[in-house]
Amino acid sequence: MTQKSLPLILIRPKAQSLELLQTLHSLLGYEPYAVVSPLMEIQTTDVTLPIVMKLPFIFTSQNGANIGAEKTRQRGSAICVGERVAIVARNHGFDVTSVYETGADLLRNGLPSQGTYLRAEQVSVAINKNSDLDEFELYRQAPLPMTAQALRAIQNGAIVPIYSEYAAKRMLDCTGKMMSNVRALCISEKVAKCLMQYDVGQIQVANAPTSHEMIKLMLKLLKCA
Repeated sequence: MTQKSLPLILIRPKAQSLELLQTLHSLLGYEPYAVVSPLMEIQTTDVTLPIVMKLPFIFTSQNGANIGAEKTRQRGSAICVGERVAIVARNHGFDVTSVYETGADLLRNGLPSQGTYLRAEQVSVAINKNSDLDEFELYRQAPLPMTAQALRAIQNGAIVPIYSEYAAKRMLDCTGKMMSNVRALCISEKVAKCLMQYDVGQIQVANAPTSHEMIKLMLKLLKCA
């Protein structure tokens, strides 16, 4: 099997996996060979938000912006991590004042003295660790089993984009840590470290921990003859 014919195994939540596949289709001019097998699904928590919250809102994920918009009628200034997150927030009527590439960039530039952080139960960067933001956990990523089709593909050789430490751990759980024929594309060194002690065929890390750099890495591989 050549590198070009290796399937992509898309393990992010279904909506994000399908969006990624559509983006790759648009950029490549054809739909790549892919198996969509989400290893987690988004479940909204039963948290009730205050009628009025401190501004700015802080969104570090598209799900946070989408679910936050559903749970409150309040709008106002917002700080976002990632341009895609900013687009979602703007579409919901939030006034996006700052956009950072990563959570680490946000921390380096300094958090506001007050604000409301709408987030998942599991987060890659604890941006509120040393701050005093109000925060609410709006959703969780509940585990899903890997499909039989995805498991067969992984046994024969596959490319797997991995966007978080949680996703890396789900991959290890679902494959029994046997991924000798897998090329893992990791969004960060932290994600890669989750895999390094196991039998993973190849591990590559994006040049920066952003969706844009992950897509660039995927395109580079998919365009190789």
